[in-house]
Amino acid sequence: MHRSRTSLEKWASAMDLLASEAGVNAVELAAFIGVAHSTAWAILRKLRAAIAEIEASKLLRGFVQAAVCWLAPGYLFLSTSHKRYRKERIVLIGSSVDDGGLPHALKLTLIDDELLEPGTKELAREGIPAAFGSIAVPFADTALLIGKRLVQSALPTRFKEAERWLLRKFHGIGTKYLQSYLHEYCFRWNMAARGGCPRIEWARLFFRTPAVV
Repeated sequence: MHRSRTSLEKWASAMDLLASEAGVNAVELAAFIGVAHSTAWAILRKLRAAIAEIEASKLLRGFVQAAVCWLAPGYLFLSTSHKRYRKERIVLIGSSVDDGGLPHALKLTLIDDELLEPGTKELAREGIPAAFGSIAVPFADTALLIGKRLVQSALPTRFKEAERWLLRKFHGIGTKYLQSYLHEYCFRWNMAARGGCPRIEWARLFFRTPAVV
């Protein structure tokens, strides 16, 4: 809201819509509050920056399981588990799990290309520590799941849920803003896992974060 010419009433409506279970994209917000698409997009960018600031600072603890997944356009129906296609976005999903293997905290982060084996979706051996460093505290007990262990875990289901939410809400996903959407999804998921009150959690988030300009 810092230095914004948009009324506080419209900012409040934007926060309320973003905090709703369905969430909101810029096209929907522009129609709901009666502003230009560029204004709606700028409002959401600032609100999502507040979410990202909080989510990026929260790292997983305890026993942490992780896996490499990817988002791909629908036309890549022959996408394989090894070869990397140019339009694919490679994502590390991680979760703190209980003794039964059920996740109670979630992180999703884009993997830098330099951490991958060239031309593949696989983490290079030397890239694994850096990848885990982006989602978990240094003293966490970590495991990178592949093969049968991955299939038997909850991670594939959690990732498919995130993918469906992204495609339903934002349709096509480019790299530039993808991480902010992943932060938003994790904020929503972790809040629900904690049993937090959505309105209180979102109000606490937005009104304690420094201005984003």
